[in-house]
Amino acid sequence: MKNFIYGLVHPFRSVSIFIKYPKLILHSIIPVIINFIIYSSVFAFTLYKFSGIAKSLTGIEYAEALWYNYAFYILLLLLSIVLILFICYFAFTILGSIVTGPFNENISQFTEEKILNEKIIYEIGFFKDAYRSITAEIKKLMFYVFFIVPFFLIGFIPVIGSIFSGIMIFIFSVFYTALDFFDYPMQRKNYTLRQKIKSVLSNKSVSAGFGLTGFLLMLLPFLNVFLKPLLVVSGTTIYFEKEYK
Repeated sequence: MKNFIYGLVHPFRSVSIFIKYPKLILHSIIPVIINFIIYSSVFAFTLYKFSGIAKSLTGIEYAEALWYNYAFYILLLLLSIVLILFICYFAFTILGSIVTGPFNENISQFTEEKILNEKIIYEIGFFKDAYRSITAEIKKLMFYVFFIVPFFLIGFIPVIGSIFSGIMIFIFSVFYTALDFFDYPMQRKNYTLRQKIKSVLSNKSVSAGFGLTGFLLMLLPFLNVFLKPLLVVSGTTIYFEKEYK
């Protein structure tokens, strides 16, 4: 339980690292801007589509629409918010991770250097390093899709299917969040995906606590854009503090 609480609260404790090393804020500016553009675009598009569907179902497009048509329209939008947030989360996770992977790698590397008090020197250039980072993100996301799609399809089975699907999607998303933010130091060690998964599972309590907080923070609309660098720093710090193998 102690390790679970450690992982659960660590992202909030990591704010102090940004205060101690303000350069982390500079490293975070570009990925935050990119993530904001991605999330805003997905959110606006999704809301526009759902709003259009709600208008068609409630008939508020017509002049003879009454007050209860508008009330039903607002109710449908409110009920759609949860679904919209999940759609944005999945799109944000997929697109954001690929596009901002190299920048998050820089944040993680800077954090590692400060934790271990040693300079990390790479002999490969920026573009080769970026290619390696993006390739690793794509492999990781293929693993994500491989599991999340079947869980989603199970949800179409009446009653028990939707319950089982919801539980499994939640559990897997918590695990994947931990994998996603622990990934950066493991990538610098040239771990395979199998080794990364094994490493995350080597300390299940910490991983579960951190993954739960990370998953919930990534669901917060627009705030998640600014919190992602915080989770990169927290994930890197936990990885070395708890000596993941």
